Amino acid sequence: MRKILSDVERASLETRIAKIENATAAEIVVAVVPRAGSYAKWAPLFGLAVGSAVGAMGLFGRKMDPVNASGWTQIAAVALAMFGIATLLALIPRLQSMLLPASATHDALKLAARRYYVDRKLGATQDHTAVLIMIGEFERDAVVLADRAVETVASDGFWQKQERTLREGIRRGEASTATHKVLSELGGLLGAKLPARRDDRNELPNKIELKP
Repeated sequence: MRKILSDVERASLETRIAKIENATAAEIVVAVVPRAGSYAKWAPLFGLAVGSAVGAMGLFGRKMDPVNASGWTQIAAVALAMFGIATLLALIPRLQSMLLPASATHDALKLAARRYYVDRKLGATQDHTAVLIMIGEFERDAVVLADRAVETVASDGFWQKQERTLREGIRRGEASTATHKVLSELGGLLGAKLPARRDDRNELPNKIELKP
């Protein structure tokens, strides 16, 4: 499967990040994760829905005929079999990506981003100017988290707009272009609101991290 960002694209983005950090007080981190969660808990729910639907169709399909013990057993057996098959199918990544609700994958990616933020101590920069952009390959989505000094200088809806730009670009197969656009927006905002000081130092790596 083609990587969401090629080596050339990553190098270009890393150069862009360095330029923004040289001109602003921001510390920008971009991380790419293959998937934010296993989503295994959704498989039984899908299986239950399919099994229930099959069972209901079996019952109503008998019209007004009395349902004897043998009929009940057959319907239950088929419904149970479909539950098992549907549950296993829902564990296949390609099918998962089609079955999972967007809200579930976005919430999982947001949780992964918050954990990364804490684990990497992004909130410990000198002036609280860290910005994390996390891209989920499986989710085909992105989350942007900003520390308080950066968050307060942005207008209402700014961060949602950046996430939307990334999400739409990723789903068009243009993750690099979308990320460059978001970095450009960040550079413009932070250059005006949080310009670099003489004593600024690079506190976080500019290299894009590809998590296994």
